[in-house]
Amino acid sequence: MEAYVRAHPGSDRTDDASFYACYAKDQMESGGEEAFDCYTRFISAHGNSNYADDAKAGMVRIARALSEAGQPQYMRRIRDLERGDDEDVALAALYALQNLGDEQALETILNVFDRSNSERVRGRIVYMLADFEGPEVIGRLKSIALTDGSVSVRKNAVYALGNNDREDEAVEALGEIIASDTDIQVRRAAVNAIGNLDGNGMVPVLADIARNSREVELAKSAAYALGNLDDASAGEALRGVVASDAAVDVRKAALYAMSNSDSEDLIPFLAGIAKDADSAELGKSAAYALGNYDSPSAAAALMEVVTGASYVDVRKAALYAIGNHDGSDALDRLLEVAQGSSDPEIQRAAVNAIGNVDGPAGTRALMELFDSAENRDVRRSIIHAIGNQEGPDAERFLLGIATGDAEADVAKAAVYALGNLVGDERPEQLLAVLRAAKLPEVRRAALQAVGNSDSEAGLELLGEIALEDPDAELRRTAAYALGNSDSDAAVAYLVRVVETDTSTRVRTAAVQALGNLGTEAATAALLKILEGGDQ
Repeated sequence: MEAYVRAHPGSDRTDDASFYACYAKDQMESGGEEAFDCYTRFISAHGNSNYADDAKAGMVRIARALSEAGQPQYMRRIRDLERGDDEDVALAALYALQNLGDEQALETILNVFDRSNSERVRGRIVYMLADFEGPEVIGRLKSIALTDGSVSVRKNAVYALGNNDREDEAVEALGEIIASDTDIQVRRAAVNAIGNLDGNGMVPVLADIARNSREVELAKSAAYALGNLDDASAGEALRGVVASDAAVDVRKAALYAMSNSDSEDLIPFLAGIAKDADSAELGKSAAYALGNYDSPSAAAALMEVVTGASYVDVRKAALYAIGNHDGSDALDRLLEVAQGSSDPEIQRAAVNAIGNVDGPAGTRALMELFDSAENRDVRRSIIHAIGNQEGPDAERFLLGIATGDAEADVAKAAVYALGNLVGDERPEQLLAVLRAAKLPEVRRAALQAVGNSDSEAGLELLGEIALEDPDAELRRTAAYALGNSDSDAAVAYLVRVVETDTSTRVRTAAVQALGNLGTEAATAALLKILEGGDQ
């Protein structure tokens, strides 16, 4: 390996060869001192290598072994590394000392923390303290969380407390941090940390913060933390928060936290809030919280909200929550509402929710609804929902409505939905509408959709309509669509329109379309028209 390094000093494999040369010495029974020096040289020469951390750890391991064998100077060299300016080397040394079980590791780590001016090093050390179990660690972490000059380091201390195995003491320390006047970010971190521990003893503290804190974000964090506690008293506390005079955002957070607890005992309470809330905003949050439960009782509760909530927006939210559930049961419930309600707004909400149900069953349900729907806005909502589906059934249905429906607004909605469904990949569906639609406004809608595609067949049909259609307004629309095509093939059609059309408005549209094209061919055509006059 060393011969390779000497022969190829500039190779991109030099660090590989150098490291394994040191590693080979490390594996020799009597190679400790030589390997230590080799690793030292490697780090000096290849500090950014992927092997650098392994080399640092090897140095610490060898130094410990040599120290135990009567050569303490090697451990002193490691201590010097900890005090050095190289943060990465210092951290590697600290990690290795900790992992090797050095009796003075905790004292050493705390000494380095006190000496270091590096926020990065102090933050890493704080994380390391989570692995020590002595009571003095809890006290030190609490002190850091309350007094360190860096908010980031203080938050790290809070997270370390949350990961400490001495949970009762950690929870007590976190409670003191929450009750302090330290930075809001640190207190929020402490609230979240308690929620991740078995801190059921902190339920009264968290509940008090959620109900009474003037700092809304802290109160919300307390509510979410209650939702993470696996204890019946936490659920009762959340009920109290919802019923309190806390800010609406805090009460909403408590509702969402209830659904995180997975306690079905809270479902009747959530349903009651959704139906009888003193604000639509709170009722909607309760409905969405119910939607997070995947259970028959929650589904039944949502149907009660749909039929019994005081606010229309809450009833709509319950429908959307039902639509986010998979399966035929959800689809059946939505169909029941869409077909049975006399309120068009609720019907449309049910339709939109059905539109979120993937697969042919959702498409079939929407088509069935369309046949029985009487309200124009509801029918248009059904069209839009089908346009977001996939598959040949949806395409055939939309094509039929676009070419055959007597209501122009509904037929135009079908054109736009069809364009959304097929995109540029299958313009023949839109061309079929152009050829078969009887209503001029529907054909204009199809023209605009075709004009947004880049297909050759679409361009030819636009040219044909611009030149030959008996409807002047349709010819004018086709001319504008040609101008949006970005194709020089449109120039010849537009020039012929300028030369032959009997309508001044159509000829003007063709000239403007040439200007919109902006290509060399279009510019040349415009110049020729200007030279010869409008014939």
